[in-house]
Amino acid sequence: MIRPPLPDRIIFSLNTFRGGLCNIILSLLFFLGVSGRHPVSYFSLFAFPLVVAAVQTNLCGFLSEQAEPPKREERNSPECSVEDLGDGEGIKAAAYLRVSSSRQAKEGLSLEDQEIQLRELARKIGISRIYWFTDAGISGRDFDKRKLNSVLDLAEKHEIQKLLVAYVDRLGRDSRKLVEFFWDLSDYGVTIQTPVEEIDVKKLEGWLISAIKAWSAQDVNEQRGKSALAGRVRSFTKKRWNKPVPLGYRRREDGWIEKESGWEPLVKRMYELYLKHANYQTVRDIVNREFQALLQKPLTHQQIRQIICDPVYAGRPQYAGKVMVEDPNLAHVDPETFRRAQEISGRIRRKRSRKRKDALQDLVRKYGLDVLEFVPDIAVLCPDPICKGVMVKNGMVSIGEWTAHNYLCKKCGRQRKVPKKCQMRKIQEWASKGEGKA
Repeated sequence: MIRPPLPDRIIFSLNTFRGGLCNIILSLLFFLGVSGRHPVSYFSLFAFPLVVAAVQTNLCGFLSEQAEPPKREERNSPECSVEDLGDGEGIKAAAYLRVSSSRQAKEGLSLEDQEIQLRELARKIGISRIYWFTDAGISGRDFDKRKLNSVLDLAEKHEIQKLLVAYVDRLGRDSRKLVEFFWDLSDYGVTIQTPVEEIDVKKLEGWLISAIKAWSAQDVNEQRGKSALAGRVRSFTKKRWNKPVPLGYRRREDGWIEKESGWEPLVKRMYELYLKHANYQTVRDIVNREFQALLQKPLTHQQIRQIICDPVYAGRPQYAGKVMVEDPNLAHVDPETFRRAQEISGRIRRKRSRKRKDALQDLVRKYGLDVLEFVPDIAVLCPDPICKGVMVKNGMVSIGEWTAHNYLCKKCGRQRKVPKKCQMRKIQEWASKGEGKA
């Protein structure tokens, strides 16, 4: 049971002064006894120290027992924390909290607000253990960067029966991936629980609700993104520079940018070298050597490529690759020089894209996943972020229409199936796309 704040503060105060408090109370009782109408017997005087010790021990023990907080333990992984709320006989659940921006926190979606809602929900439905997962500052579209895979690991081990979440869109805003996540949980008997409803996709009503909510979350996110992009575009066209300032420029007081002195000879030399050698590394080496006095630190290959490909250096800055603002005052090179440089960059990209066919993908498509056993330096790693040990085969498991390998970690003894259902669906989608292109 979680105590309200006021009793916590009272018990904390009593614990702070409990030794002195016990002594004061018992001393007063002794004084009243001595000064009362009935004289204190010698036996009472002899027994009094024993009574003091016994009462003080019991009273302080009582206060310590009342002040003991809910048992909360940290897992061996920084992924989550575990909190026991009961005797272990109730429902076990994972609780997921996410906020992607400070604006959401101001709108009442802060991590603290979500936790308050989920604690109240856990109390109502009788949760005995909660695995708390938190993602702060992560977009709902980045499924692979969040801790939902760890939630699935708990579900696969049957350590949870429910996933608590304040709002469905906290789980994600990609409708397809969100519905897949619901089905993956459902395969392990786990339902989604919000403060207003329970979602079980194995039931027709739950499946419809999950599909609608997933689509709604994605639609709201897309509309919000379009609105935000339109606002930034309008600001950019009014000459308010609202993206990182490129090398060789600085921000003016009115919000736009201007050229930095000394950079025009460097940029012109860079384009001259690129038109001649068509190689970023060559340009980088020569420019860093010739302009060492101007540069605070050597330019990288990536910075060279950005300067060559950014139209701001031709006086035509763009936002999102679509909106262009004509400003000749920003030009370091003429438009024709910039156009010729882009033709060379385009040829290089096309040439490299033909060589980027992944040899491993071709092998897997032709021979299956087992072919990776013969490729050196490729292994299944333990999903525990602390362990990260190499896993070895530990039998085969039938999952639906396919067979998965069961892997065992040599270091921590953890097991995992490869591939999981969600992974297999992605593999099938990738294979179908690859065969279609072939």
